[in-house]
Amino acid sequence: MKRKRILSAIIIIIFLLVMMPLPVFAASSSLSGPSTVQKGDVITVAFVISGMNEAYGIQGSVQYSSDTLTCEGVSPGGSVNYNGTTSPIRFVAEKSDGTFYPSSFQVATMRFTVKGNAGSTISISTNGVMISVKDGENYVDQAVSGASYSRTITAPPPPSTPTTPSAPSTPSAPKSTNADLASLTATNAQIVPSFSASTTAYRASVGFEVSSLNISARAADSNAKVAVYNNSLQAGGTTDVRVVVTAPAGNSKTYVIKTTREADPNYVASGNNYITGITIDKGILSPPFHRDITHYVIWLPYESESIAVSATAEDPRATVEITGGESLIAGADNMVNIVCTGENGLKKEYSIVVKRASPLGGGDKAVNLVGVDGAMAQFERLAAAKSGKTDDNGEKITANKDILLDLSNSASKQVPRAIFEELQKHSDATLTINVGYAKIVFRGKDIKTTLDKEYYDFAYFSSSEYENIMRQQAKDETDGMVFSFAHNDNLPGYATFYLMTNFVQGEKYNLYKYRLEDEKFYLIAKNVSIGPGGLMAYYNDTCSDYILTKQVIEGAVRYDSVSKQGKVASVGRGLTSNILITTWVAGIGLILGFVFGIAIPKRKGKKQAETGKQNLLQPVITAGKQVLKKDEKKADSKLVGLEVKTQNKATATKVQEKTDSVELNKEVDKEFHSLLKETDKKFQEEEIKLINQSDEIVKVVPLGEEEK
Repeated sequence: MKRKRILSAIIIIIFLLVMMPLPVFAASSSLSGPSTVQKGDVITVAFVISGMNEAYGIQGSVQYSSDTLTCEGVSPGGSVNYNGTTSPIRFVAEKSDGTFYPSSFQVATMRFTVKGNAGSTISISTNGVMISVKDGENYVDQAVSGASYSRTITAPPPPSTPTTPSAPSTPSAPKSTNADLASLTATNAQIVPSFSASTTAYRASVGFEVSSLNISARAADSNAKVAVYNNSLQAGGTTDVRVVVTAPAGNSKTYVIKTTREADPNYVASGNNYITGITIDKGILSPPFHRDITHYVIWLPYESESIAVSATAEDPRATVEITGGESLIAGADNMVNIVCTGENGLKKEYSIVVKRASPLGGGDKAVNLVGVDGAMAQFERLAAAKSGKTDDNGEKITANKDILLDLSNSASKQVPRAIFEELQKHSDATLTINVGYAKIVFRGKDIKTTLDKEYYDFAYFSSSEYENIMRQQAKDETDGMVFSFAHNDNLPGYATFYLMTNFVQGEKYNLYKYRLEDEKFYLIAKNVSIGPGGLMAYYNDTCSDYILTKQVIEGAVRYDSVSKQGKVASVGRGLTSNILITTWVAGIGLILGFVFGIAIPKRKGKKQAETGKQNLLQPVITAGKQVLKKDEKKADSKLVGLEVKTQNKATATKVQEKTDSVELNKEVDKEFHSLLKETDKKFQEEEIKLINQSDEIVKVVPLGEEEK
């Protein structure tokens, strides 16, 4: 029986211990000051944070009503830095010696002069106060509840009315207006220059061990009042210590001692040189901003002559410098550079390539059209040109066959069926739809006979509502890229898609489409090579939700587009100078070689035909400048290391070139497109495989034979 009682008592004690409430640490801030204030009062307000547990960092700001208050000075607590006396006053503190702040810590005391009239209100409040605390083995940021302090300015009490008549008083002498100092010294610093009552600006330098200036000041008038403000010194900076003399008459005079205090020898300057974001006044930043992505592209219409760019540093002690964005050159890459310098001097550079479109018309370059109406007008002009019509001056109408429909700055990315019906009438024309993050290129000859949609919405998103599902099934949580289009169905025909990524040039990725209806992946393109500036191109006749990944997704259905990816080059060649700014001499020399008679054997047999489908001309891309010479003689003079070997009936040409790149002018660009068209005409039945990567040998392999 006794044992049962003991056991019951133990169980009750354990139960009570389990049910006892555990301590909960919730930090809060407070502001305290006098209960009443009058105009002319100098008040002191204390900023305190309580309820901290193992906190090693503090940050936040204090705002005050500058119309009724003037901050005369700030006295910060230990290891606390602040940015001045103008509202808002920002405080940053961090323990660098491995210790923690006490549970209750006075961040600072602030001295204010009340300047508002009776009846008005003074207000002081904290904002965005955070503490960094240790949570187990981790360090996390915690929000601190805010605080406020406000008072209504009261009028001074009226003078009392005498109850009995009094004899007239003798007029007192006028009060002194002398607000000079008789002496000014500091017991722990040397003040220069030597004191003079008429000199109000002084300097002093102290070591880190001196945290405040010990001022000794005596007024010339014994009835004057002397007050010292802001004598707590900021480590590694300069503090304006103010000595204010108020004469009996009420006028005042301020003496300022600019005091420089050495930095903490144990303080480690922050190396945070990241920015929190990039803000632009027009266009769309591609890819979307991420602190670790340093290269971006913005496409702008011809009408945009400049762009305003701003950025903010993550660390308030870091600085940001931005150059570029003014006087954008049409048809060219315009650089905007953002340099964020951390407190320790380390720099991080972000760059933006601003691509401003070329003016309307101009050679074989695509016409920049803003809106659907402009595109329809261009189709009308193209039809008039083909029918041989003349303008009002009797001159034959000419039109460009490469049309750019620019929707990058349009809220709607919808393209009506009528646009594709017009493109369908011109088999030799191309239509490029620019939606900001992406460009989609259609050829007239690829448009289907029957168009079943009234509108096609090409709005592009760098995400998908199925992103989590796609990444989990693809086993690619972070490395790949997920994107989607508003239109989720078949297109009017096959098109070439150009997207900006943050991947490295030369890397290869697989592109998969995801269908929620059957929970299946479809392989759209295999081993897609990333081009200069992260540009990626693929060929497809649908819009949907996609993932670009290095992973191979087992069980994915092979889509028809896989065997058509070679068409990316033949579709995009006429737009090369608009979408890709650079190329290698070897690729141009190779095209010239074809024009002047390099023979390519024709395909033989069904097996060779299937091989040929995957050996289409790939885009000739690299980071150099485009180079083209007018004839074979000039081109050959620039090629170095040309070697041609003939083997049996099949000819294999290996070209290795090294050449200086030069600026591509309009005349050369025109000839480049002319040569491409001539090549298409001469070899319309031929398909070639061109592998052209930076610092690699360019090979031409006869169809039906394997590379050796």
